[in-house]
Amino acid sequence: MSPNVELISRWQHVALMSQTLLELAQRGEWELLLEKEVIYLQSVEAVMITPAPRISKQVQDMLETYLKQTLENEQQLKTLLQQRLDELSELIGQSSRQQSLNNAYGRLSGMLLVPNTPAN
Repeated sequence: MSPNVELISRWQHVALMSQTLLELAQRGEWELLLEKEVIYLQSVEAVMITPAPRISKQVQDMLETYLKQTLENEQQLKTLLQQRLDELSELIGQSSRQQSLNNAYGRLSGMLLVPNTPAN
């Protein structure tokens, strides 16, 4: 495989993997997203360690397209991940408040909650 074809193929794979991660996030498939993220990071690493051959303007334009697509996907993914983090933070907050209430009422169980009235 020529160096240019290999470089294009690697960038194409990065762009496709970033699209896959975005689609998984859009569908809320968080566990699968985490699994696929490892493959994505390996793809990015493969691009980074590949020596860059001399490339034509046409190849450069193709790579630029893949890079732009990847960056756009990354930005959208970042937004979705932040929304998910906010949702999880809210759930944790609700859970903590519920646990506090349960603890408070648990300590009061069995106690008479009627104010003392003077005996006549």
